[in-house]
Amino acid sequence: MIAERIAFPWVKNTIMGILVVYMYGAMCLKYVSGAESLYQGIAFIATGNLGAYDNVSWAYPVSIIIFAALCIAFSFGDIENSKNLQIFSAYTRIIVLALMYFGTVYYLGVDGVN
Repeated sequence: MIAERIAFPWVKNTIMGILVVYMYGAMCLKYVSGAESLYQGIAFIATGNLGAYDNVSWAYPVSIIIFAALCIAFSFGDIENSKNLQIFSAYTRIIVLALMYFGTVYYLGVDGVN
C-alpha cells in the first residue's frame, strides 16, 4: 500500500480507525433515519394524523423489524451478482417518485396553494 511507503504505521492505523468510526456512525444514522421515516409512514397510514406517532405503540417495533429484514436480506448478497437488487431498487425509486408526484398533486388539489 502507498500508505505504508509514505507514512509511519501508526498514521495508517489512525486513519483506518477514523474511517471505521466514521462509517459506523454513517451506517447507524442511515438505519435510524430510515426506520424513523418508516415508523412515521406506518403511524400516518394507521391513524391518518401527522401528530399521532406516539399514540401508535406498535408502529415503531414493526418498522424496525421491516427495515432490519430488508437491510439484512440485501446485505448478504454478492455485490457482483446484484441484478435483482438493482431491478428492485429501480422499480422502488420509480414507484416512490410517482407516489410523491401523486401526493403533491392531490394535496394541491385538496388544500390549494396556501
